[in-house]
Amino acid sequence: MTNRAFDPLDKNQEGWRWYAEEVKVPRVWDLAANAGYSSAVINWPVTVGAHATYLVPEIWRARTPDDLKLVRALSTPGLLEAVAKAYPGFEQRFTEEGINDEGKTDIAAYLIAKSSPQVLFLHLTDVDGAQHKHGLWSAEALAEIEHTDRELGRLLEATQRSGNGASTAFIVASDHGFANVNRLVRPGALLQKAGLVQLDEKGKVSAWSASVLPNGGSAYVYLRDPQDKALQAATLKVFEDKLREPNSGIGRVLQHADITALGGDPEAFLALDAAPDTTFGAGYTGDYDAPIAVKAMHGYDPDRPEMKASLLLFGPNVAKGKLNDARLVDIAPTVAAWLQLPLSGVDGKPLQTSGPSTPGAQP
Repeated sequence: MTNRAFDPLDKNQEGWRWYAEEVKVPRVWDLAANAGYSSAVINWPVTVGAHATYLVPEIWRARTPDDLKLVRALSTPGLLEAVAKAYPGFEQRFTEEGINDEGKTDIAAYLIAKSSPQVLFLHLTDVDGAQHKHGLWSAEALAEIEHTDRELGRLLEATQRSGNGASTAFIVASDHGFANVNRLVRPGALLQKAGLVQLDEKGKVSAWSASVLPNGGSAYVYLRDPQDKALQAATLKVFEDKLREPNSGIGRVLQHADITALGGDPEAFLALDAAPDTTFGAGYTGDYDAPIAVKAMHGYDPDRPEMKASLLLFGPNVAKGKLNDARLVDIAPTVAAWLQLPLSGVDGKPLQTSGPSTPGAQP
C-alpha cells in the first residue's frame, strides 16, 4: 500500500488514498456499528465516507483555507463547531496545514466527555512531520515526542473523568519506523530517458508505457500493458542496468513473484527498495538525482531494523509484560477479540493479553 493513489497522468493532483470505500476488507468501526457500539474516527487514514458515529476524516487537496471547509463538510455535522466552543484556541489549531495534534486531541477529549464512544481511533502525526523535516532524534522531533506524550496524557485524564477508566484499554501504535536520508533520486526520470514515458511541452506526462509510484523508501513500477513481453523486458532492463551502477541509489529490484510473495500490490510489475540514506521522489523531468527537502523517511523494506514500529497496550485488564513479534496486522484482531466482534479471513491474530472483553469495554 502507498499513501498516494496510482495516477500515471497526474490528473488527481497528487491525491492520496483518502476514501473509506478503497478498503476492501471489514473495517473495525463497521463491525462495531453492526454490534451496536458507538465509534469515533478522528483524522484516521482512508476514512472519507466512513460510517462512524462521529467522523473527522483525514483529507486535504490544495493546502489552502478551502481545505478547512472540505474537512468541515465531510465531518459529523456540528462536531467541529462544538469542539471550538469547548476548547478556546481550537480554530487556531485547525489550519490549511491540517489539524495539529493538540486540535485532534481536543476533538477526542470532547467526545470522551460528551458521548464516551466505545471505540475511538485517533491519528496523531506531528512526530512524523518533525522527523521528516528535521531528522530522526533531532531536537525538534524529540520535542514533538514529548508533546504527543502530553496529548496521550490528556486522553487518559478525559477517560478517567468520564468514569470509564476501569473499562477502557488503550492501544498506542506507530505504523512505521524512520531512517535518516541525504539523497533523493527519481526512478521516473529513468523511464522518461528510456522512452517509456512521453511528456508534453509543459513537462506533463502525455503518454506512458511504464509508470512509477514512489512511496519514500520504496516504489512500485506499473506497466500499461502488463502482458507485453517486450515492454516487460525493456522496463526490467532500465532498473537492472541502474542497479549495477555504483552508488545507484537503488538497493534492490523486486520482480512480480517477489512482490506477491511479500503481500505487495499484485498489479505492480516491479518494486524498488531504496539504498541506505536514499529516498525515492516523484517526477519524470530533469535529472535522476534531485534536490531533497526532507531529512528522514520511511516506506522501506519492513525487515530493515529502522522500520520497526512501536506498540503499547495498556489498561486495567491488560497483562503486564513484553509483546514479542507483534505485527500491525494483529491490532484489528486484538480489538475484535476484546469486543467480541466477528473478524475472519485476516492475516493477523489477537495478541495474547487479558484485555477487556465485555460489552462496554473501550479500546
